[in-house]
Amino acid sequence: MEEKEEKKEKKSQSLRNGLWIGGGIAFGIILSRKEWRTRLLNNCKKATNNTKEAMLFLRDNREELQYQFKQATTDITESIKGISADLKTIGQTASHLKDSSEEFVKVTKEAAEEMKNLKK
Repeated sequence: MEEKEEKKEKKSQSLRNGLWIGGGIAFGIILSRKEWRTRLLNNCKKATNNTKEAMLFLRDNREELQYQFKQATTDITESIKGISADLKTIGQTASHLKDSSEEFVKVTKEAAEEMKNLKK
């Protein structure tokens, strides 16, 4: 069993090493061409700007986002309470229906027994 685990670990380590080496080679190739290097740099700048914009948006709209989150949480809580009440009502109705059905069966059996007695 330990031998299998050692083989798995070796395969896993080899795969990780291969990925690192492959990634390094790919990164080296990208950096070797000026056009690709420029494109990579521009995309990194765009990603940085987008991240800054997202942070500014979150900071500027924090109160509104918190209010909407609280409102959504309240709505979900109210919905869950409503569902719970509905399920409770369904359970009570099912219990009443069961009791009524049992009573109906009992009355029907009694009526059938009385009819048998009347025929005798």
